[in-house]
Amino acid sequence: MLNRYHWFYYRLRSLSIAEVGFRLRQYFQKQTDKQQVGWKATVDMATWPERIFTISTDNFPAFPLLHEQKIFEQTLDYSYPIDWHLDLSTSKRFPLTFAKEINIQNAAFGNVEYVWEVNRFLFLPALALRYQLTADPRELSRLITLVSSWVKANPYLLGVNWYSSLEVNIRLINWFICWNILD
Repeated sequence: MLNRYHWFYYRLRSLSIAEVGFRLRQYFQKQTDKQQVGWKATVDMATWPERIFTISTDNFPAFPLLHEQKIFEQTLDYSYPIDWHLDLSTSKRFPLTFAKEINIQNAAFGNVEYVWEVNRFLFLPALALRYQLTADPRELSRLITLVSSWVKANPYLLGVNWYSSLEVNIRLINWFICWNILD
């Protein structure tokens, strides 16, 4: 235990005042974020903006929709329920705990890149386009089921899918594109 205090003492001595301030702000932000775990948004659709851009499907050729997506050397079949925390390459799962406390480098959980790649929803705009082209309600139902499943499995700030703001934003961009396709 004494070694731990020595480490902190020498670490603190090596930091500049600016870095100490930065680390303290970072620590307090993490504590504040923890209080927001599980927060649920309330959405008033009347306040949503009009469509930002229009995606016309008039010139799109008909294309078959395969219910699978290549994730590196693995294949995700999204016609079945998806485990949003599973590393496809190792079949290991990341825990559903406060995102910023997850050690994404811990091999016991698997490779986070595989998990994040699935959770980017790169396949979703194709599903939305397919629905626009065919008007098949099964396609729309599948899209809604996938997004609803993700929301249910990933409460705000819980799990590895909230760890990286870059990953959150890639997912939001794909959802936004779908919203514009379907609107």
